[in-house]
Amino acid sequence: MTADDLTKRILDVLVRVAPEVDPASVRPEVSLRDEYDLDSMDFLNFVIGLHEAFGIDIPEADYPALATLAGCVRYVGAHGSPPPAARTPPAREPHRFEATVRWERGGDGATATNHTVAFAERPPLAMSAPPQFHGDGTRLSPEELFVASVASCQLLTYLALAARAGVTVLRYEDHPVGTLAMADRRMRITEVSLRPRITLAPGGDAGKARELVAAAHDRCFVTSSITATVRIEPDVAVAS
Repeated sequence: MTADDLTKRILDVLVRVAPEVDPASVRPEVSLRDEYDLDSMDFLNFVIGLHEAFGIDIPEADYPALATLAGCVRYVGAHGSPPPAARTPPAREPHRFEATVRWERGGDGATATNHTVAFAERPPLAMSAPPQFHGDGTRLSPEELFVASVASCQLLTYLALAARAGVTVLRYEDHPVGTLAMADRRMRITEVSLRPRITLAPGGDAGKARELVAAAHDRCFVTSSITATVRIEPDVAVAS
């Protein structure tokens, strides 16, 4: 494989991690992390992408050699491709999220489903079943939090990508809707519809902003963790 072939494949990996990057603009000796604001997770995903694309194991001690495009080309060119049995992805540190759910016997009617969900050092959430299932309509339901978590994750991922791409977002507002229905003989949330209205600063690139919606959808942790279909219909406006 020639240096040009290596460069093209490395740039393909980089664009999958950072969709806002223009491959033609990447300079060989410029720090990829600094130039494109790649955080530690982005860079780890880049390393994993190189491993998958070229079939080489990359120990953490070698990460500095991948700081630039030219460095990546040299490294990949020098290490070749080992047998498939020797390929193991870099270790990824898991993140844990915890909550405390508490219910006590004694309630009647709707209050029988009332409970609290608490998170460390934050006020507890008053929760219940949805009103459709005889819950307390003045409280949040797990189904509502599920829908909200999908929309919130999409928002946070989008804002991170937009900041990296130089797209200034003034406002992001969404009204997500989740559908609970029978599917495969089970009652489950089958679809979440997102309709974000995104307002950009004057002179903003609406086309790029729309592209980032799809990129955020692909990288949202919550969406990647569920079986429900997530549909997104963005409305992008540029402030005058």
